[in-house]
Amino acid sequence: MRCARLLALAGLVASTALAAATVAVPGTALAGSGTVSLSQASAADHSLTSVACAGTSNCWAVGDYGANDVLYSSLAEHWNGAKWVTWKPPNPTNATALSGVSCVASSDCWAAGSASSGPPSDEYSPVAEYWDGTKWQAATPPSPSVSSFFDAVDCTSRTNCWYVGSSADLTLIERWVDVTKEGIKWLVDISPNPAGAKRSSLASISCVTQSDCWAVGYYTNSSNADETLAEHWNGEKWTLGAVPNPAGAAEGSFLTGIACTGSTSCTAVGYDINSSFVDETLAEHWNGTKWKVQPTPNPAKSTLSILNGVACTGSANCTAIGYHANGSDIVTLAERWNGTKWLVSPTPNPSGPTLSELNGVACASSSDCLAVGDSGETQQTPSLTLAEHWNGTKWALVPTPNP
Repeated sequence: MRCARLLALAGLVASTALAAATVAVPGTALAGSGTVSLSQASAADHSLTSVACAGTSNCWAVGDYGANDVLYSSLAEHWNGAKWVTWKPPNPTNATALSGVSCVASSDCWAAGSASSGPPSDEYSPVAEYWDGTKWQAATPPSPSVSSFFDAVDCTSRTNCWYVGSSADLTLIERWVDVTKEGIKWLVDISPNPAGAKRSSLASISCVTQSDCWAVGYYTNSSNADETLAEHWNGEKWTLGAVPNPAGAAEGSFLTGIACTGSTSCTAVGYDINSSFVDETLAEHWNGTKWKVQPTPNPAKSTLSILNGVACTGSANCTAIGYHANGSDIVTLAERWNGTKWLVSPTPNPSGPTLSELNGVACASSSDCLAVGDSGETQQTPSLTLAEHWNGTKWALVPTPNP
């Protein structure tokens, strides 16, 4: 799976200075809608990293597929309530991956990701794409450095979308916004970084209104320890939020997903690494005043339990997804919040594969959720797209196409 979030956590983004001012980028954002045709081998890896729904029968999942880490293509699949259908979004380069998607209507969705120049420079640039109800179109977001990428996007309207990720090893926040007299344009916002941070990245964002958003991720402090990171937008500026690290997280804490249902209710998920180097699930809740760690279960005897994303339909109903170790296998994981506690919700896994993970989740209601990811036999064999549906009682596998 080629996910910008993994690039951030591995610290593979080169260090250059990020402009410390809000920059207006003139010109139109939408570029041509032509699709770059990419011939892929039948043994290509396939992965879905994010999903968003504009209704129970209208969802988009995005990701990437390709035969290697140099030649790969963005991937989009549409759910019509009965089956998934593959669409071909445009690709700025022959190495493009989508990692986030947000829909405000059936004919209005935005996707986020990154494009690589490939060796020898391996420079990264942010990618934004727009679904207008008929086709996917490429957009032209600014790239503050030669190593910039988007991990996630959230929109409150078709003219107000927030993109988050990393640039030059520090947080990156950009907006596609209607600036009244100047029209619709891209803005690069000032995004704060904790004092002494050597590296920082934002992995997810959720907006309640145009003037109330939370973005989460992680940062590496001056002592080379990784800690949780949260930033809040109040309509005028971004500020750092006081988000705690769980007790016992001796080797690092990361937030990978967030969902807000109101100004006083946001849930963020991720994982922490304890002193025994065991990865454990992590959830935190914002009550309008402060962030607080919520106890989360970990499957018995698992030495690896990670939450990648979360969706909430109310303050007492959230679904988080990810993966965990089951002996020598990696299998899917889902947990549900009932307003009082988190409980593991059993998920199926494709027969045969020993590596299966869920990367993104979207819920139209408490009894209608879609989770997406990928599944493969080993790290050396190709992976295939994966989708599961929650009907209010249980999770079931849903067939997905692979280009």
